[in-house]
Amino acid sequence: MTQAINQGQQTKQWAVQEKKIDSACPSDWVKFGSSCYLFHDIRSTWIEAKTHCQERAGDLLQIESSEENDFIKAEMSSHRMYGAWIDCNAIDTDGLCYTADHTLTSYESWTTGNPTNNEGNCAMVHNGYWYSTVCTKVKDVLCEMNIIQPQAKPTKSTPLIACYVLDDSGRLHVPL
Repeated sequence: MTQAINQGQQTKQWAVQEKKIDSACPSDWVKFGSSCYLFHDIRSTWIEAKTHCQERAGDLLQIESSEENDFIKAEMSSHRMYGAWIDCNAIDTDGLCYTADHTLTSYESWTTGNPTNNEGNCAMVHNGYWYSTVCTKVKDVLCEMNIIQPQAKPTKSTPLIACYVLDDSGRLHVPL
């Protein structure tokens, strides 16, 4: 535990920085399980959202469990997000959802009557349920980044090296 050098605001700022280091996520991202999530305050089309997330070393959200879905639902509510894109842009005639890299999703939470190709080939999440919609509509952007776990535990002979960038405000960032 680091000792405080000064009283007041600097002490609080130091504690926040220490928490960010422990979380293994870049600043402004939220950790849950083995992923970091960016609940962004922008809205865009599906392809713009995907590009935006990739520019930040992440990708569009891929919900893979009911626990993750519950977490996303709660966080979206707290961030006042009402419909965010998920990484599903190929809904086939059987209602199966494929990601942009043609992988079948491992978890689904479709609302009643969805998916339907009549509504579009992309999917969004709202209040814990998925909806098919047109990819050119404007929705909230929610990015996900997997946390890279070390392959071996650090020992005296196998050091663990991490790279972070300290910005002008004193926050740590993972370089892009």
